[in-house]
Amino acid sequence: MQRRAFTLKELLVVTVVIAVVLFFLHTFFSRSMAMAKVSVPCQANLNGIGKAIALYEYQYDVIPLAARFPSAATDEYPSLVEVLMKGCFVNTKSTFRCIADYEEAYIKKGGTSYEYNWHLGGKASDLSQPHLLVLFDMEPFHRKAGKKNSVNCLRADGSVVSMAEVPDIDQQ
Repeated sequence: MQRRAFTLKELLVVTVVIAVVLFFLHTFFSRSMAMAKVSVPCQANLNGIGKAIALYEYQYDVIPLAARFPSAATDEYPSLVEVLMKGCFVNTKSTFRCIADYEEAYIKKGGTSYEYNWHLGGKASDLSQPHLLVLFDMEPFHRKAGKKNSVNCLRADGSVVSMAEVPDIDQQ
């Protein structure tokens, strides 16, 4: 029995199919990497701030009493940035910047890209309600595959999750 060799057409078709598949895989993974470069540092910042809040609570037995927005800070309710920096729980202000806040409008105005759930301030944390949000992006900075925008949020249990829109903490 004689073996039949591949024709030039067959080899070209296989090569083109492989090239098309590689093109789509490259496009998909490059978009995923671009999204990860923006979302992961923000989630790491929220995780670090969550640990700083946990250290504050460990030392003072309550969650920090701070203003919702830095621009709303008063002597009685300083901003979360001031509270955590003053107590040496966070050592750099860049921790409070979401890398996806390209315009830095919030950084210039108040020193942070995150909104604080001021309802929790001055109370002991209630880990029986781990879904409570402590801190989150002020705007939906992050884009996710299949979704228009996304918001990174720090929960009371210390986990960082991604939500479709900015939560309304007054409704919690």
